[in-house]
Amino acid sequence: MKSKLRNSLETIRKNMESLDGDLELTVSVCYEENQMVFLLFCKNVLSYYVSLQIKNNVCYFDKLDSTGFLNGVGKCFMKAVLSIVKSKIICCFSHPKPAYVFLNTNKNVLRPSALANFWIEVFSNKSRKIHVWSNNFSELQEKHSFIEKGYPFETIEDLEYFEDDPKTRIKENLEQTDIKKLFTTLLCRKDFIEGSLIYATTNESDTTLQIEYNETGYPITDYLVSLDLSTPEKLLKESQIFLEKFKLEKTTFKIKKRAKIIKKEEPKIILTAKRRSDNNLNNKNKIRK
Repeated sequence: MKSKLRNSLETIRKNMESLDGDLELTVSVCYEENQMVFLLFCKNVLSYYVSLQIKNNVCYFDKLDSTGFLNGVGKCFMKAVLSIVKSKIICCFSHPKPAYVFLNTNKNVLRPSALANFWIEVFSNKSRKIHVWSNNFSELQEKHSFIEKGYPFETIEDLEYFEDDPKTRIKENLEQTDIKKLFTTLLCRKDFIEGSLIYATTNESDTTLQIEYNETGYPITDYLVSLDLSTPEKLLKESQIFLEKFKLEKTTFKIKKRAKIIKKEEPKIILTAKRRSDNNLNNKNKIRK
């Protein structure tokens, strides 16, 4: 299992590293339950979180979040993570909302169209055959003329379901329906009004990258959720504690200094996080206090 992690990190490094780079980055990776988690650090400070799930030949990007410490590297990091994926279908549910990974009450969230455009641009690096299912399709197509409205499936049996996938939330109620009705129903749901399901279809079909279980013995995502990162000082302190607590597989390299360290609040890239009950949210707030 560790060899798979090291191979993934090596691929990411090759896709991001500059031989004449002057900004040091570290990428860590681990398995956590049914997902693969990638963390990017800049000068040992937590900067980005990405998680993905894989079932059969479908890869689903579950979450993407930023602490706001580093700007200008998010798209490059996502493309590098995407380079390790060899699934036939790559997808995500683009739906901006306050993140549950790096909690910060001062965080600004991208508009729905801006976030969807980000994902389309990232996925188009892998394939130009992109389907988008969204109430905002016409607006997105104005910027990306090559996208198609729809989904790359023909029947209900072709679908794969993931934890934060909006299809999962209506699966039980529509098990006996056809695929067209299922996707039409999604457009009417409150949690999908501003969301977009984005699918990239590739010519690849390698299922050797399978999700295994985390060896750290502690749920990393839940730990990150509990942290108070509301100030630069707290972010620096918690980053150091995290690195000491979790000895993850990692690779360190340098890139050209096109990215910049943020000294004030700027918009962050956020992918929808897990739905939690009000009680869970209150408990997390207590932890952060």
